[in-house]
Amino acid sequence: MARKSAGKGQGRPESRFYKIALAAIGVVVIVGSGFIGASSFGAGSQGARRAAAVTPRSTDVWAFYPDGSVRFTTLVYPPPAEEGLTTQVVEVAGPLVYAEADVRSSETIGGERIEAEYLPGGEFYSGDPADLTVVYELARIAYEPRRGRPYGLDVRAQNTPYMNPDTAAPVTSAQLVTLGAGPQDRFDQLIVAVALPRGATVLSMPELQPYRTISIRGWDVYYFDTTSLTAPATIQISFVPPGANNPADLDPFAVDRRR
Repeated sequence: MARKSAGKGQGRPESRFYKIALAAIGVVVIVGSGFIGASSFGAGSQGARRAAAVTPRSTDVWAFYPDGSVRFTTLVYPPPAEEGLTTQVVEVAGPLVYAEADVRSSETIGGERIEAEYLPGGEFYSGDPADLTVVYELARIAYEPRRGRPYGLDVRAQNTPYMNPDTAAPVTSAQLVTLGAGPQDRFDQLIVAVALPRGATVLSMPELQPYRTISIRGWDVYYFDTTSLTAPATIQISFVPPGANNPADLDPFAVDRRR
């Protein structure tokens, strides 16, 4: 979720959409009136790329596995560093989980982990029930600015509020992915990539629409540009997994390059 601070004690990271499980459970009924044929969402229709070399920018990659686990990778590209700039302490937050034990693995990107803690995440959750207990990991990283080098966090978690059975879908095995998004002024480009196992049948995508869809090594990837939103919005995808087997792990850097 959120991002960089000048150092420990100078404010929490900026809270961004991916820390928000908007209506992850309570608003699945909205999807019931929005089912569209799966052919409308084929990952073969690529769309124009938006791989401009702008900074600061961020790409968030969400991979949703058939076993119910979620992999979240955030890559933050700050402005080019000034010559002689020393190591900075940056803060990066992981996804919401119901308990610390739900995090299978957590790896830092672009520097060494100084420390990490789990904090209450209720203020970033807008689902039902409203009093649901969720937490998130906040990691502090010693980041050495280098041109073109990002920092971030790569987390694999089980039991998150971002994917739930879609009880409004006409297919009993359907799953509902829900991610909140909102206005921001920190990044010149803010891309969200949602990856589903290749061959997943997308039943509905009623709100924000992807500008680009591609296939990468066993995954169908849907790109959303949330840079210039003027009001809160939702990325919501109802889909049927293609099977029970998990694809090979996705390369988040390849996803970022092909945005």
